[in-house]
Amino acid sequence: MPGAAVTGGQWEALSADARVWIYAADRVLSEPEVQALAEGMETFTGSWAAHQVPLRAGWMLWGDRVLVVGVEEAVHPASGCSIDALTHAVESLGVAAGVDWFNRMQVLHEDEEGKWAATPMHAFWALRKADRVSDDVRLVNALAKTKGEWAASGVQAFRDSWHATMWR
Repeated sequence: MPGAAVTGGQWEALSADARVWIYAADRVLSEPEVQALAEGMETFTGSWAAHQVPLRAGWMLWGDRVLVVGVEEAVHPASGCSIDALTHAVESLGVAAGVDWFNRMQVLHEDEEGKWAATPMHAFWALRKADRVSDDVRLVNALAKTKGEWAASGVQAFRDSWHATMWR
């Protein structure tokens, strides 16, 4: 995947138990878009609060395409309203860049040439059925719940993914 991971807020200080939300863009971001996203996420996480209590939060952009936002809930948990605020912030940043961060019906995976591709779920399953997606194909695990889980399985082989469970 192009581009190194970019982090901000208090990402590095968050524990492995920090709760995360994962958003996959419908395309790779350009360098100016990465910069704009970084600025927007810094502003948001710097002021993110739940019931007027600041949250210890951070973010990471992986591969110029996958945004992972975390909060240290052991310090103070995110509330429904603060999660809504996160959703609106990500949506707003996406609108400004012309990026859809909310398409949950795509699979971000390596294609047959080893390049990252976003494939609609139904087309991904057709590729698997046609033996064009092997057990070794790496894909993004957008279901990770914690920073530690993202670190361990944010990118995983098909065989280790929830997709494999559905395939059986």
